[in-house]
Amino acid sequence: MTDIYHSFHALQPHAQAQYLELACTVHPTTLAEYRQFKEKVSIDVKQTQQLTHVADVVKLCGIFDTNFYGLDCSGGEGIDGNRRKAAGVFFEASRINHSCIPNATSQWEPSLQSLTVHAIEDIAAGEEITISYVEALRKREERQQSLKGRYNFDCDCPACDSTTVFGQMSDRSRGEADQLGRILMASKVGTEGLVRSTMGVLQLIQEECLGGIWETHARAALTQALAHQGRMVEAVAELMKVMQCTRVCCGEDGRVYLEPKEKVDQIRRILAGSRDGTA
Repeated sequence: MTDIYHSFHALQPHAQAQYLELACTVHPTTLAEYRQFKEKVSIDVKQTQQLTHVADVVKLCGIFDTNFYGLDCSGGEGIDGNRRKAAGVFFEASRINHSCIPNATSQWEPSLQSLTVHAIEDIAAGEEITISYVEALRKREERQQSLKGRYNFDCDCPACDSTTVFGQMSDRSRGEADQLGRILMASKVGTEGLVRSTMGVLQLIQEECLGGIWETHARAALTQALAHQGRMVEAVAELMKVMQCTRVCCGEDGRVYLEPKEKVDQIRRILAGSRDGTA
């Protein structure tokens, strides 16, 4: 909490004003509520009171808690070279609204030291850009609980409308995808059941128009399963689709795309040589 306080006061006045304009869904008004919030952000109250009025610090941290993005910092990037988790607030990205049917995805790109936002479907001029704040393949009730718990709002996107046929079908499909995903996680690598489960998840993801990172993870699991079965031609074909999904989600200039691409190109050259009898 003290880090947030010091970081805020290190900003230029115009940046401080931008920060204070961001949404804050944490508004503790009683001592009991403040104690709960204190536990949530792991702060020493006495130390905070020495810095400034408690309510001011709570507001700064409430804004941070509402708007932060998790940043996965890979090994070798820090001074000590260790892998770590971090978090940050981005004035533009923090204003992007949620939808359970997002048309974009966000990704922290360590090599660029930037949070990137990429469209996962065509977005018309003037159309709102949306991302998913929660795991989109969960059922409606779970998504709503997560959104209410952290952001204090109820999603009213088409996938959350239980009064429509689309909303009801969407909830069933996402529930099935979630169950198949759990089967996938519990299955032994290389089993036919894993292949079937992964293909089932992929079909449901496509039916729900949830490309991006969800499709990337599912196709990566399918690639691994096919490779363990020795179905290398199919595995490489699926791996190419993984790279296509990664390029859409993360762009072509990030390490998360470029490093795997080098390996894919190497595998393709080996397979091409095998077919030509030159390997």
